[in-house]
Amino acid sequence: MHTQLEQVVPLGHSLGQYQRMFKLTEDDLNKKLLGVADGPSSFNAELTAAGGQVTSIDPIYAYTGEEIESQFQSSFDPVRQRLTPNPQDWDWSFQPAPGLMQTRRTCATRSFVDDFKLPSSTDRYKVGELPQLPVNTAQFDIAVCSHFLFFYSDQLSFQFHIDAINEMLRVAREVRIFPLTTLMLNVSPYIEGVLLNFITEGYEVLIEESDYTLVDGYNRVMTIRHKGFAN
Repeated sequence: MHTQLEQVVPLGHSLGQYQRMFKLTEDDLNKKLLGVADGPSSFNAELTAAGGQVTSIDPIYAYTGEEIESQFQSSFDPVRQRLTPNPQDWDWSFQPAPGLMQTRRTCATRSFVDDFKLPSSTDRYKVGELPQLPVNTAQFDIAVCSHFLFFYSDQLSFQFHIDAINEMLRVAREVRIFPLTTLMLNVSPYIEGVLLNFITEGYEVLIEESDYTLVDGYNRVMTIRHKGFAN
């Protein structure tokens, strides 16, 4: 196992946040979905409870729910400290204050942990990581990746991004990635190269504004789909 839990910042997101980030419509939620690098998000738990079909993949699923929750609690403080000194720079229309952000993230993580502990959850949470996913080819309609690709551009190479997106396109007809900024909130230097690569390869590539914003430029989502994909 390559990923050490203390090396990651597991930030939980809710189903509502996923809908905003990835522009997921009600029709999208009725499709077969894959969440890559979902971490302790409650996206899977909430959508499953609503009757959806979703699988989540992350290397941290090799750990127990308690270990993942503990790491979330210890790693969120540095994130909160980055928000507190200059709250005027952030868009709080969705999360009115740093304290509420922590509350929502904590609730999402606890909802994840409760679901993760269920014996029936083993088929929905798979241990794995890009650029090789432990699922069959063309198994999903839409694969989403939150706060991993582009977000860690300083740590992950351009070629890693190409290989990772190709892998998601192997298993899903459409891929959506959010955000297009790095962990330091700069636009990823890989955006133009990724666009050119997949347009050249014959895919449909689109960058749109999502309904989820924290800071200026943080609200863009990239969609890459096989030609002929029916929305």
